[in-house]
This record gives sequence, C-alpha cells and structure tokens, in this order.
Amino acid sequence: MKELKAKKVLQKILDPSDVKINGNRPWDIQIHNPNFYERVLSGGFRYRE
Repeated sequence: MKELKAKKVLQKILDPSDVKINGNRPWDIQIHNPNFYERVLSGGFRYRE
C-alpha cells in the first residue's frame, strides 16, 4: 500500500514534465524495482559523479 501512495506522489512530481512512470514514450521513466518510489521520496537516492 505504501508503494502505491509513493508512486502516485512521484507521478504528481513528474506530471509537469510530461514524464510517465512506465510509459511507452522514449522519455518516460521505466521502474523495475518496486522499492524505488519510497527510496527516492525518503531522500535515499544519491547522485554520484
């Protein structure tokens, strides 16, 4: 249930950019790990160069 809520929140964040979660367009994001949504929203995603 948490996963579904987190996915909806993330989709609302992406909506202004016209990016869909698991959409079929080249610029849509594909998510294969169901833990991704909560991890990103909790700040657990870090970008490293």
